[in-house]
Amino acid sequence: MKVEATEYFNTVVSPILAQEGDKLPVSAFSVDGSVPTGTTKYEKRGIAVKVPEWDITKCIQCGNCSLVCPHAAIRPYLATEETLKNAPASFETKPALGPKFKGLQYRMQVSVLDCTGCENCVTVCPAKEKALTMKPLHTQQSQEANWEYAQTLPEYKGELNLKTVKDSQFKKPLFEFSVEELPRFGFELSEVTRDLHGNGVCGIMTDYEEKFHDLGTPINRCVGTKLHLEQEPKFRPIAGPRDLAPQDGGKVLAEDR
Repeated sequence: MKVEATEYFNTVVSPILAQEGDKLPVSAFSVDGSVPTGTTKYEKRGIAVKVPEWDITKCIQCGNCSLVCPHAAIRPYLATEETLKNAPASFETKPALGPKFKGLQYRMQVSVLDCTGCENCVTVCPAKEKALTMKPLHTQQSQEANWEYAQTLPEYKGELNLKTVKDSQFKKPLFEFSVEELPRFGFELSEVTRDLHGNGVCGIMTDYEEKFHDLGTPINRCVGTKLHLEQEPKFRPIAGPRDLAPQDGGKVLAEDR
């Protein structure tokens, strides 16, 4: 599936992915060797044999599935009835649970072409009857149109308690594709580590964090501080994670979480 992308992706990345990179002229590349970040979201590789199918009747809207997805390929969305007037017929929603979300509609949407089929979301689903089941990719490809539509929905601007799993998942995940993309959008990175508690417990752990710590699972952490931007930045060379000084004694993150 081809989606609307940047000129750089269409003229440089796309031919490389098609094994035609040798046909590109030298002039297609930046003289300083820099490349735009955040192009992975346009690839739509469709590498999973099976992908999750959301059962709207069984979902309890906890957000756990979105939290554990390593590629942010399954996310919850909130929308008003007015906003949903132009939604695809298959874009089913249900009333959102919780007083703060009264009057809004809820949907958990899967990007089947970005999913890798790891089944983390299915495993973690706490519903009495699983709200997610793995189905062959070819049976779910109609969901990609729903995903593209979901990206046009306005982000929820109400008050959220980001210390809870449910509320935090309504924020767009900035680890969606690469930690290196954050500086381009005005975030100063600090405390980048892939083993937060590697040298002993750091700070106060949440119950969810403590659970994985007790299992011996390393916990990634990155702090992004929003800076003031005078204007939308142009693509430019940025410091990668290896250039950032980690804190808490952890290792510097060198790849996506």
